[in-house]
Amino acid sequence: MCEKDETEVHSKTERKKKMAKSKFPSSYLKERRVRLGLQPCEVAKATGLTLETYRQIECRGQLPEEHFEKLAITLNVTVNELKAEKAAVIIEGMFGVPKMKIVEFIAANLRQ
Repeated sequence: MCEKDETEVHSKTERKKKMAKSKFPSSYLKERRVRLGLQPCEVAKATGLTLETYRQIECRGQLPEEHFEKLAITLNVTVNELKAEKAAVIIEGMFGVPKMKIVEFIAANLRQ
């Protein structure tokens, strides 16, 4: 039985740590909100979140997927766009592939 190379094990461990710490791209939510001329309190109210919770989502980038549907409607995007953004951040953190390339790839290959 072959032993795993220590650098391979370390690399996988580091990727798992990065993935666990990966956060939703809060700049995306803020950019969408600003582009639509909305205030944080307006998005919070429309999505049924408290203002504090929405601010945490936008500033810290923490976003449970249970809020995707309401956020998508409020920010005039699709749930798939939110999922693509979130996945792109994780992939970028793990493999160093630029987020924009991942988002473009996902958009081009989404099942309609």
